[in-house]
Amino acid sequence: MSPLLFSLFLNDLNDELGGGLLINGKRIRVLLYADDIALISDSPVGLQYMINNLERYCEMWNLKVNLDKSKIMVFRNGGKLAGCEKWTFKNEQIECVNRYKYLGVVLTPTLNFEAHLKEKSDKAKLAVNLAWRGLLNSDNIDFTAKCKWFKACARAVLCYGAQVWGYRQYDTVEKFQRFFIKKVFSLPINTPNYMLFIETELSPLFEYCLRLHYNYITKVMEMKEGRLPRFLVEEVIKKRVFWFKDWRKLCNDIGISYNDNINWSNKFKKILSGLGIIHRDKFLQDAQAGHFHSLYRSLNLQLGENNYIKRNNCDLWVMRWVFKARGELIDLNYKPWVSDRNYTCSMYIDRA
Repeated sequence: MSPLLFSLFLNDLNDELGGGLLINGKRIRVLLYADDIALISDSPVGLQYMINNLERYCEMWNLKVNLDKSKIMVFRNGGKLAGCEKWTFKNEQIECVNRYKYLGVVLTPTLNFEAHLKEKSDKAKLAVNLAWRGLLNSDNIDFTAKCKWFKACARAVLCYGAQVWGYRQYDTVEKFQRFFIKKVFSLPINTPNYMLFIETELSPLFEYCLRLHYNYITKVMEMKEGRLPRFLVEEVIKKRVFWFKDWRKLCNDIGISYNDNINWSNKFKKILSGLGIIHRDKFLQDAQAGHFHSLYRSLNLQLGENNYIKRNNCDLWVMRWVFKARGELIDLNYKPWVSDRNYTCSMYIDRA
């Protein structure tokens, strides 16, 4: 009964607040999710007006606001808050912050998701380290099973909220997957990125995040007329801003024609497929252009079914040595990136 009663109490809150943000004739005042209430305003005066109305509403229905968890964030490109940008609830000042977690997503005044991704990356690394001794470092568990764990436990944490930010590629996200591959195969920190993806045949996480984002937008587009998410999606497409701007650029890069009135759900598979081909070709080009690993580019870089990493009968320690041997990554005092090639092999024994 509790959620139902709470919804009944807040049913007319939107009408009582006033103020809000006007977008193409539609006024947006508040975002409601469970017991979270987020007021939205386009001016300091307007926001205080809405807070005053919220105060009266709470007094009328005997509701309480937890000011310890209530914060204000001013979205702006930079600079300090003006002197008038202070707000109070029942004569108590509400704290203004530059970082706030809303529904699990860390928000900042500039709407930059780096802070959010950094937090998720740290938690995902903790998960990898906790599973290292019993699972990831085991020779008896093949790499395919380790990848399944990675997708279910680590990637799920890292890519939380990708429906919102997944339209753009972030190095913080890609760096985590590279960290996972290097850790599993005990590779040097300076192992080339292209080598990691060519040998494992994994894809950049951007492809996965983009798929989550596309699926979410497609779902929103199928909502009924008048729903706020669909209204905002249509406005983004109409004004060609935000994620839709990145969509158009991505289509141009892949060579797929676009149209504002197109049924995007039919194009998503082609976009993702084309993106996968671009990434694969880029890795192969980088391998051919590599200056420090000249022997690697002379190898067969498209193993397919003969890929040693995909063989379930191959122990992890064998994979590690094959990987290092193919990539000139075995530490025998040979440094392909050092110009002075006068070195002595670590296995050389002087019997003189």
